[in-house]
This record gives sequence, C-alpha cells and structure tokens, in this order.
Amino acid sequence: MTGPVAASPAATAGKDNLVGICHGLGQDLGLNPFFLRIVLALLLLVSAKVALIAYGLCGLTLLLSRAIGALVARLARRRAATSGVTPRRAAPRLALRARLA
Repeated sequence: MTGPVAASPAATAGKDNLVGICHGLGQDLGLNPFFLRIVLALLLLVSAKVALIAYGLCGLTLLLSRAIGALVARLARRRAATSGVTPRRAAPRLALRARLA
C-alpha cells in the first residue's frame, strides 16, 4: 500500500512510544511527555502496582477524552451541515451545552 496514510494517534506518536499514553496526555495537557514519563518512572520505583494502575487510569482518561472530542466534532459537523454555521463556531457551543446539561 503506497497511498497516503491517515494521521491516527498511533501513526503520529512516533516510534519511540510503547502505547502512546504519555505522548497523548502531553498533547492534551500541553506538557512535554518526557516529564510525564519521568513521573511514571519515579512512581514505578516507589510501587509497581500503583504505577500500573495510574498508567491504566491515564490510558482510560485519554481514550475517553479522545472519544468525547470526536463525538463533539461529529455533532458540530452534522449541526453545521443543517444550520449553515461553520463547525469551528458550533463545536464550542455544543461542548458548553453538554457541560451544562
């Protein structure tokens, strides 16, 4: 397959990532993933069980935030197609309504 590859989180994360959780959280929080990895390594030295639970919870949080973001974007595109509002203007309104509901 020589065509263009869709930009998925796994494809853009880089080859130095195992799962990409620290990279994804770094992107979402605006932090360097190196610092998150250092915190995880220090936590691993203190307690492996707690570190694995924290890593799993971070992975679930990342998965849910990406899924909710994709859902909000899809709803904004659908609403924009029916109302004539651009998706960039509709997405914040839908996110605010979801928080208030």
